Amino acid sequence: VPTKPQTKQLKPKPKPKPRSTPKPKTKAPPKKKPKKEAPPKPIQSITSYPHSSATPQCLSGYTFVFTGNIPDLPRDTAEEYVKILGGRVTTAVSGKTNYLVCGEILEDDRPVGEG
Repeated sequence: VPTKPQTKQLKPKPKPKPRSTPKPKTKAPPKKKPKKEAPPKPIQSITSYPHSSATPQCLSGYTFVFTGNIPDLPRDTAEEYVKILGGRVTTAVSGKTNYLVCGEILEDDRPVGEG
C-alpha cells in the first residue's frame, strides 16, 4: 500500500516586535576642575631661606625644572630639597611646569639673558 509522503507543518513566522524609539541620552554636566591657586612668588633668593622653616609637603602639587648652574647650590641638592618638600622635578619645561629655576650661567656657559 503506497503511503503519502509526509509534509512538515510550517509554523507561521512570528511578527517582529515594533522597534521602540531610543531614549535620548542625557549628558551629565561637565565636571568643573577645581581652580589651582597661583603658585607663591619668591620674594628672596634661595640662600636666604633656611630649609628648617619649610613645612612638609609645602611644595606638593608644584612642578619644578632646573636649568643652568646655580653658584651657591648644586643642582642635585636643589632637586632633593624640592622633592623632600613634596614638589615634583622634571627635566623639561611643559604646560604642567610651575617654576623654572634658572642659574646665572647656562650649561653651555652662555649668560641666561642670551638667546
